[in-house]
Order: sequence, then C-alpha cells, then structure tokens
Amino acid sequence: MAKQYDYVRGNDKVAVVKSTVGAIGGGIGARVIIDDTVVSSKDQAAIGLEIAMQKIMEDTWPPA
Repeated sequence: MAKQYDYVRGNDKVAVVKSTVGAIGGGIGARVIIDDTVVSSKDQAAIGLEIAMQKIMEDTWPPA
C-alpha cells in the first residue's frame, strides 16, 4: 500500500509523518506534492524534500 510522507515547514525529520495514500494508479511509484501556499520558495521546497529523503532512508523498507 502506498505511503505518503508529510513534512510541515520549520520542523525536522522527526516531524515527518507517514500516512496511507489512496490508490495512486497509473504506475506512479513515488509522488511529490508541494503546496505553494505553504512552501513559498524553491529553497523551502528543497529543504522539505531533503528532510523527507532523510526520513525515507532511515525508515524501514518497504514502508510499513
């Protein structure tokens, strides 16, 4: 089952929350969703992605 990693700007990887995603379909294996009303710059988006990647690398695989 697909998992979604949520990051709230201003937090660190401990605050990345993993949740279940509905059927993503179409063969998509990974998805990044950026809400530009919350993350208002490329730098903030890059920081959020880096933090989420840290969480994915340290977590168990496959995501439980």
